[in-house]
Amino acid sequence: DLLRLALERGATAEEATNVITGLVEKYGQGKFSNSDGIRMYDNIYLVADPGEAYVVETVGHEWAVRTVTGAHSISNVSGMDSVAQASTVQMSGGAEAQAIKHGLFDASNGKAFDWTSTYSAVDEANSGTRRQSRSSSILAHHDGAIDFGKLMLTLSDHGAPESDAGAFESVPGDMRGICTHPAAEGGVTAASLVADLCADGSRLPVYWCGMYAPCMALFFPVFIEGDLPEVLSVGGGGYSDDSPWWMFYALGQEGFAGGPDRMKEIHEGWWDLQKGMFGSAYAMAGQARGMIDAGDRDAASKMLTDYMAENTANILRVGREILSGAAARTS
Repeated sequence: DLLRLALERGATAEEATNVITGLVEKYGQGKFSNSDGIRMYDNIYLVADPGEAYVVETVGHEWAVRTVTGAHSISNVSGMDSVAQASTVQMSGGAEAQAIKHGLFDASNGKAFDWTSTYSAVDEANSGTRRQSRSSSILAHHDGAIDFGKLMLTLSDHGAPESDAGAFESVPGDMRGICTHPAAEGGVTAASLVADLCADGSRLPVYWCGMYAPCMALFFPVFIEGDLPEVLSVGGGGYSDDSPWWMFYALGQEGFAGGPDRMKEIHEGWWDLQKGMFGSAYAMAGQARGMIDAGDRDAASKMLTDYMAENTANILRVGREILSGAAARTS
């Protein structure tokens, strides 16, 4: 809900950050009981526009914000060293007082109050610590040369924290990698997004979306200036043949059962369609930007709507072909 409200009410990263912190301070966030079995917890947010970015960490009604410089990643693990990074970190006025009230910080020992060491309780086995370490090392290695393709590879990565930061590992070695597969405990990656913004206004932003396990998925381009295909919203709590997300889920399950070789086959089954989208999406983004600038927004919207509909139809066709191939091999 906070993400939706930030996007609705904030036109820039700074404005969206202020929306989140203002709502958290007023209404709070955390482990509230609910009847739907939905996990509730204090969140970490990465808020960015083409010119600036911020990390927002929350605990109850308190928050800390850090201005991002260079490449950065988050993974549900606090990294707000408010002492060492004091020049780039802001905190809510009650952060220290609340920590003292709940016995989390002793102001009498002469130490400076630090957000992460006070509020973070990191359990190595059940946190994003390993994924955070891996993503940070990859981004640091490629800093200055990061593009949408490298970000897709990063989201699809299964390397361990100590793996070579310059080598992406899309075939699982670590099931709890950035791309997370089923294990004894914990969740799985449900969806992925690469937001390729544009600072100079020469094209529209391109939002690359992937469903379920990114190492076996296709990333397809989405434009908010057009109308999304209605079929993308199909799907509920159980498997549905007409749901794109559940189709990707079925492909993921086929890959999990078949092992690394089958996972590689599924990934490669998308490649021709993926390359075609890489080639067409940015041309479409530039053309639509020009049409909108010329005052023809309706025509641009229709063009993008038709483009996304065609892509979605092709995704469903190819995905079902890959699944049919799996059925043929096992019949």
